[in-house]
Amino acid sequence: MRFIEGETFLELDRPPNNSERKDVLQQAAIINAIDFTPPYLFDSWAIPHIHTMFDKVKKYIQPADRLLVKQAMDRYDAIPVASLPKCFVHGDFTKANILKGNDGKIYILDFSVANRYPRIQELAVIAANLMFEKGKDGSLPSTCTSLATEYNSFLPLTKDEIEHLYPYALAGVAMEFMGAHQEKFINGNDTEETNYWMHLGRSGLKQALGK
Repeated sequence: MRFIEGETFLELDRPPNNSERKDVLQQAAIINAIDFTPPYLFDSWAIPHIHTMFDKVKKYIQPADRLLVKQAMDRYDAIPVASLPKCFVHGDFTKANILKGNDGKIYILDFSVANRYPRIQELAVIAANLMFEKGKDGSLPSTCTSLATEYNSFLPLTKDEIEHLYPYALAGVAMEFMGAHQEKFINGNDTEETNYWMHLGRSGLKQALGK
């Protein structure tokens, strides 16, 4: 960010438009095609650690919200995660890490939590975080379908990946919500950004689960 003039989508306070989304997915496919396995790094916000995160923050979550999180966890637990294709995954395609340069190009920032994960984790984070729009209830299933279709033109997905992307993304929404609780109530990071992720998670869960 010190070398590129532009703004992140968090600063822009919006999701990418159609053209920008295509560029983001192209970059995701390029990253996911890299034949590299980095040393494992534990990332508490990563979707596969959803149960660890829940155990850590559940006492801070309101009962009604806790029920929504558990529903998302149940759907994630039904995914045959071990059999999904794995690859090098950036793992943090969030609004704070995708920058729209003044030159019109899309730049991917911060590989600090890159790991080898199920490939659809990349798309799940994009669906849960990057494509979220404040004040507008989107449809997570249709967002996942659109992302899978576009990504598939750059790097083909398997039938199982397409089938399980939505519940994986729903778990991503739950992780945004719980991660915000971790920041606010455990780490003492009660900032505007933390409250933004809290709102994102709660709104996404309520919209997706019909509450």
